[in-house]
Amino acid sequence: MPTADEIAEEHEQEELELQTEIKRSHVPTHRRVFEKVALGIIAFAILLAGVIGALMYQTATRWDPLGDYPVQVAYAVVNGERQPPTRSPLIQQPNGSTFASVVLPTFYLDDKIRTTGIKCTETTSEVLVSGVLTWVSDLPPGQIIEVARGGGPRGPGCITYEFANPIPPVVLETIEELSKDGLMESEWHLTGTETPVKPDGTTGEPRTWTTTAFRVVHMERPDGR
Repeated sequence: MPTADEIAEEHEQEELELQTEIKRSHVPTHRRVFEKVALGIIAFAILLAGVIGALMYQTATRWDPLGDYPVQVAYAVVNGERQPPTRSPLIQQPNGSTFASVVLPTFYLDDKIRTTGIKCTETTSEVLVSGVLTWVSDLPPGQIIEVARGGGPRGPGCITYEFANPIPPVVLETIEELSKDGLMESEWHLTGTETPVKPDGTTGEPRTWTTTAFRVVHMERPDGR
């Protein structure tokens, strides 16, 4: 008949074997979970790389007949002559540094904003172009006002355009609100986005243009011209 020590030793051996078996049963489970997670990460990375590659290919091959637009120049007409933005002579500061201010063309509320710009089309035939026109305030900043949408055909090659547009009513309303706050001048620039459109409705690469800044005096022209 086994002694008490032998029985205790036998129980300890059985408990040790049971713990060892439990540990062995858990190892494959953890390993399978890790393998599944690793495979999931790899699959996601492959999918992401494919999507990025497709987008890069689409961007690289997208129809782009308009190209970059040079900055359009806003100018006023003073005594029959154009007055574009001009830079003042250098002014020396007491600390030795220098700066030059920019004199902006000035418009009154009843003036037309005049701009000139070059637009090119790298095709051999006309291209339909749709666009949007926006007024953006520089001083005070913060006003972004869409004023027009439209479109039309554009011929091949480069064309110099001359624009003379009255200040839109929605901008005049904003200027009136600024005047109520005591601000009698404001500075703006125009910007727009143009998109080429194929006959089947497919759009190409949109291109953005912008003008130089100009000043608007919040009153009608005193001389009535």
